Amino acid sequence: TGKMVLYELDKPKSKTAKVTWWEEYEEVLMVTRNILLKKIQTKPALGSTCKMCVWYSNCKKTCIDGDYLSLIPELGRAKQDALEGLASTVHELAALDPENHIDAKGKVNLPGIGESTLRKLHQRAGLLSSGSKDMLVTTPYTLPQRNIELYFDIETDPTQNIVYLHGVVERRNGDNGNTKFHSFLAKGVSNNEEREAFQKFWDYIRSLGGHFAVYYYSKYERTQFRNLMKKFPGIVDEDELEYFFDNDASIDLYELVKKHTEWPTYNYSVKTLAQHLGFNWRDANPSGAASIQWFNEWCKDQSSEKMQRILDYNEDDCIAMMVLIQVRTSRLHQR
Repeated sequence: TGKMVLYELDKPKSKTAKVTWWEEYEEVLMVTRNILLKKIQTKPALGSTCKMCVWYSNCKKTCIDGDYLSLIPELGRAKQDALEGLASTVHELAALDPENHIDAKGKVNLPGIGESTLRKLHQRAGLLSSGSKDMLVTTPYTLPQRNIELYFDIETDPTQNIVYLHGVVERRNGDNGNTKFHSFLAKGVSNNEEREAFQKFWDYIRSLGGHFAVYYYSKYERTQFRNLMKKFPGIVDEDELEYFFDNDASIDLYELVKKHTEWPTYNYSVKTLAQHLGFNWRDANPSGAASIQWFNEWCKDQSSEKMQRILDYNEDDCIAMMVLIQVRTSRLHQR
């Protein structure tokens, strides 16, 4: 903006902080130099953004070889640091007895970790260290019984604020369980093209008469649909939209996975779980980021090959959810 901003580096970072910005800079500079001189060995950790990084494979291998605690799903930096006093590896955490660290009042003397969290992390460590391939049902759950099942996933480009694809795999139980893929694609990045895809999706949903179960993965779809409802008024009202996501036959599989199951995997993404069960995407490098790239390239060159790649990727995402709910009972172990 052309404005000058003055940073007073010799003053505390905040009203409560005693450390100045300059002191923090000097400390970070010293650590950085020691890393370059190999006097300090950095320790990698797996996080939700790691798959976008070119160093992902290298860091993941290092974590596995070192049996690092960050291999445990949803174990962030703060909890990992808190657990270091009890265990520094997955196998060490699996071997300890959590009861020895929970007092009579049900409290754990670890910052940011409560009784239920310690038990959950201990259980996940046990699954990872056991080498078992089976998932664990921790609490019973039931799935809706409908003749029509919809497995639903969207593709978005946050850089252009557009939902460019609504994909649905439809499975009819009365049709020998055969599936059909429905795609509602924006044929460009304009508001009119995005609106038309959104309208066609709802036309399809209404044509089913409400007699279906719908499965999706995480709250992302609902959030994006709320934005689309406001962006394109008149297509769907709030009551209809909320009911689509919030009724007895509408299942957020990510919430079901977290509340009722545990898996011997490093995260609970739908790709990780479906691949653990033996399902493979048709594309060699499937990712939402890649789909965005293909879509933007297709908008320029209208390549039928890129279009098919987009559709195949989205269809596979939908099928992956179907794979999750079709795990055979014989493979499950209930606690």
